[in-house]
Amino acid sequence: MTEIIEPQLATEWAVWERERARLLAAHEGQWALIIGDSIAGIFPSESACLEAGERQCVDAPFLPKLIVAGDEILDLGFIGLFR
Repeated sequence: MTEIIEPQLATEWAVWERERARLLAAHEGQWALIIGDSIAGIFPSESACLEAGERQCVDAPFLPKLIVAGDEILDLGFIGLFR
């Protein structure tokens, strides 16, 4: 699925794909904050994850990802987000 992700988030999406099984086993239903090539944190809510991402990445992309088995694509018109 990396080919349909925004190019600047390709690294973060690759981290999700690589770490998915481990995250599902330990943190299903929580939120992962992925910055660059690492998991920057695990959070109990989307809002906590977004707040942390905004604090840590003022001018850089980050991927807040709900830790679930399937991926849902949200089309916001100008950008697609994966949940």
